[in-house]
Amino acid sequence: MATVAPEQEMLLDVRNPRTGQADFRLAVSSRAEVAAKAARLRANQRRWEAVGVEARCGVMARWLGVVKQRAPDIGAEQSAAGGDSSRGGSTRSGEEHAARGV
Repeated sequence: MATVAPEQEMLLDVRNPRTGQADFRLAVSSRAEVAAKAARLRANQRRWEAVGVEARCGVMARWLGVVKQRAPDIGAEQSAAGGDSSRGGSTRSGEEHAARGV
């Protein structure tokens, strides 16, 4: 494994298996970052559990409503990200997708 200077960000290309082209570049997290994220996730899971089944079902129902409402947008984005260069396949970073809410 290559050693990287602490100030240098390591990036990982995520390749489309159909085209072989890099669709995304993701930052590789350090062990400390992964441990901190895991601790936050564990704490969030405990809070999610404490909310109760009915409230969780309500949250999931609202989420499903948004997904159904945005289905055409989501489908178009997925088609564009399919790697077919004739349709302008996605080369956006994960952050760009997240910023667009996709």
